[in-house]
Amino acid sequence: MRTPVALVGLVTAALLTGACRSGAASTASTAPGGAAATASTSPAGGSTSPTSTYATGGLGSRPAAEILTATRKAMASARTVHVTGAATEKGETTRIDLRLKRGAGAVGSIGVAKGSLHLIRLGKVAYVKGDSRFYTATAGKQAAALLVGKWIKVSSSSSGFASFLEFTDLSTFGDQVTRPSGTVTKGAVRTVGGRRGIELTDGDSVLVVALEGPAYPLFIGPSTGSAREGFTFSDYGRAVALTAPPASQVVDVPIP
Repeated sequence: MRTPVALVGLVTAALLTGACRSGAASTASTAPGGAAATASTSPAGGSTSPTSTYATGGLGSRPAAEILTATRKAMASARTVHVTGAATEKGETTRIDLRLKRGAGAVGSIGVAKGSLHLIRLGKVAYVKGDSRFYTATAGKQAAALLVGKWIKVSSSSSGFASFLEFTDLSTFGDQVTRPSGTVTKGAVRTVGGRRGIELTDGDSVLVVALEGPAYPLFIGPSTGSAREGFTFSDYGRAVALTAPPASQVVDVPIP
């Protein structure tokens, strides 16, 4: 199973390969604005109390492969989801707070070592707005002074758009986090955000699948390392508002 932090790398890489440098030459000063979600800094796993007993009957008593099939089907039918959490990779912590809507896009924020990014994707267009730290680290102080408060526009005509699509399209995202990288085995029953789930591990990641209601993913995290790291999935079916930022705050930067 591929964790969200691996997908975040694709998004930030798309900016680091030229968007910020190009934007410095094409932006003009306007007042900042536009609201977006704030990245979560709380432990992602929520209340987790693993036990060594499987659930009696129901989904928890089924083989691991059947449980995984059930969660892939449930995720494929989910209309919206809220993903929050944090993980550390190669010494750098990434924080995510993202709401995805099937067939429409996503809105949220990403916190990385170099600063933070707000992100909105609407169909075939994505908008990204970094903070001063991010723009300074990736494009220099002069560019940062021009870009702070601005949204960089990325369209589907850019090869870099594929990175945004993989991270912000619910169908693709759901497939990534429920697709195993190895043999899947069943683990303990644990509680995540007040909901009971069963652990599935493929050797790299642990996925917790809801035991009551649809077999939605509740949590994904590394199979080794801090128990505080990982990402929770919640608010399935809750409305997600997606609105483009004001045109006066958008910089249309060509990204190869």
